[in-house]
Amino acid sequence: MKAATKNNHWVEKAKFFLLGMLVLIGFLILTGAVGNTPGRYQLEAWGAGGIGFGAFVTDTVSGETKIVYLNTGMQTSQANYLATPFDAIKVNAR
Repeated sequence: MKAATKNNHWVEKAKFFLLGMLVLIGFLILTGAVGNTPGRYQLEAWGAGGIGFGAFVTDTVSGETKIVYLNTGMQTSQANYLATPFDAIKVNAR
């Protein structure tokens, strides 16, 4: 009787281990940590300690970078191109 109980104990441990591995693999795949190849456009967000924040997009083929969102708390230095195609974003010379 003890051998059967001990054997069932290891079977239960193996089930939970395999279930945990499946959950981990699923999590890694869903979060993009597996097979993450860079696409054409890369997004980067930044923040300056509460002073300002924004985001810019880089075209990895041409190397061109455009600011898609900028907010520094001042009315004159704001940009919002979040719903705009990359080619339609205007580049402001500063």
